[in-house]
Amino acid sequence: MKKRKIKRTPASGDKKSSIRAKLTALIVPAVVLMIVILIVISAYFSTQRIKQMATDELASSISNQADNISAWMNENLADFSSIKYMIEQTKPDDKGLQAIIDSTYGYNSNAADGMHIGEADGTVIKPSDQTRRAPPGISRELPLSPCILARHMRTAREQRSSVPQA
Repeated sequence: MKKRKIKRTPASGDKKSSIRAKLTALIVPAVVLMIVILIVISAYFSTQRIKQMATDELASSISNQADNISAWMNENLADFSSIKYMIEQTKPDDKGLQAIIDSTYGYNSNAADGMHIGEADGTVIKPSDQTRRAPPGISRELPLSPCILARHMRTAREQRSSVPQA
């Protein structure tokens, strides 16, 4: 019996496994790196978009608040101007002026305790009954400070004194 010499060649499985291992070692890190890059890019663009949306929302809110404040001021000015006009046109005496001021309780929700008039000489005409409460339904959320109807206007008292008497 002759012994045959068997030539040993690398098993075909070993060769494939070596190529497979090399390819896996190259492909997996490349795929992971691509995924990480995509996540970073996505996070960057998402952050930029969220900042832009927040800025737009803030600008819209500011514009809306400015419009609301402007409308509120115009409404208050209209209310105060109508009372000012009534006082200037009727030129009431002291008792009549006090009656007009007393009637302003609850006229405007921003001056629910009545309007106050500041005269040019520094005196302030207030509603006579300060203990009276605003009617139901008038908001008391804001602190009610005296509303100065006109700072430098000629007062009704001054207008009465400037009228020539016959």
